[in-house]
Amino acid sequence: DDDSDLLAQRFCRETKVIDAIFDMTIAPYTREAPKRPFSAITAKGPSEKRAMRAVQKLAYVALQRVFANSEANQLYFARSTNVVNNSNANGLDCTESRQKWIVTLTKTLEDPLGSAVTLSELLSTNEQLLHTFVTDDLIDNFAIMIENMGPQPRLINFFAKVCTVSCKPIKK
Repeated sequence: DDDSDLLAQRFCRETKVIDAIFDMTIAPYTREAPKRPFSAITAKGPSEKRAMRAVQKLAYVALQRVFANSEANQLYFARSTNVVNNSNANGLDCTESRQKWIVTLTKTLEDPLGSAVTLSELLSTNEQLLHTFVTDDLIDNFAIMIENMGPQPRLINFFAKVCTVSCKPIKK
């Protein structure tokens, strides 16, 4: 039933469940900064991180479900920010700043856990977000990832997704 889905999605936004799910997606990156906790090179990664990878994938799928057909949740995600610790290479001189969740999401795209699919799903269903966040830099980033990692479906599908919004072509 569509009404119960909309009510559940509204509940997820109003009770900050979306925030908790997003925090799950960035927790390993925060904990292991400035190193990257996952490698795009190996399919399964080290055995000690398999459980964490599974939780990451689950969190990204949950975000996709919370966004589905909910413009209010899509816009909530787009305007939300998180605190980012900025430090130099040796971990000294740490400062904090705020960063939009979508920007944080774009910094994890090369890891094959769901961020690229989540971003594609979010942008392909909301024309306002597509025009705001699909920049030349983002397109170039996906092209570089395809060049470096090969034509993976999650990366190729991004281009197909950002050419339309809700099955309508984007003219720009």
